[in-house]
Amino acid sequence: MVPWLAFGHTMPFFELSKALAQKGITATIDIPLEKVHYLKKAYDGLRAPFEDLVAKVPPVVDFATYWATSIASKYGFSIIGRLRRTELLYPKGVAFPSTVAFRRHEAQAYIQHALTNLHNESGISDMCRIQSVLEGCRAVALRTCKEFNGDYIDLLEKLYGKSIFHLGFLPPSQTEREGNGNNWIDENKWSTTFEWLDAQPLRSVVFVGFGRSKG
Repeated sequence: MVPWLAFGHTMPFFELSKALAQKGITATIDIPLEKVHYLKKAYDGLRAPFEDLVAKVPPVVDFATYWATSIASKYGFSIIGRLRRTELLYPKGVAFPSTVAFRRHEAQAYIQHALTNLHNESGISDMCRIQSVLEGCRAVALRTCKEFNGDYIDLLEKLYGKSIFHLGFLPPSQTEREGNGNNWIDENKWSTTFEWLDAQPLRSVVFVGFGRSKG
């Protein structure tokens, strides 16, 4: 699997990320938004080694890996595009109750960004990346579940004319052993926080989160 290097896109690789971090791998969280296109240019440098890999292993790719579809086609592989739920909600044509909608200024800003992003250091806009992946893949894998977004999943299958695989949500990690074996890391170390929350009156606690990927 080849994800884009942003938090919401790498969540399916959480355990892999922890293993890499223990080896000293650094993240790109300090790159400001206006310089992300340089990261995309560096990311596109994966095309040649990716082609070497895909000659042996069928790929599952993210939106940024637009060049993966032509490589997969070259070797006769089917490809699955993996997109986040928030990238795939379309209010137009929705035949069921929904509050999903852009405000006018939000829609204008979104389109303006898509148009002005046509000329960046990587030479490929985000819109073109997404479109290339969607056109070239045979199915889309979505990090959600039928019970939570069933109506939207059905809508997307009609819009894209492709199968939608709903992957569900990430389960809690298993307890790990660290160091000399006597020190246990409890992945449920937040249990005391949850117990405190459970003891509070209904609607008495406000959660404040920063960033786009807080789920």
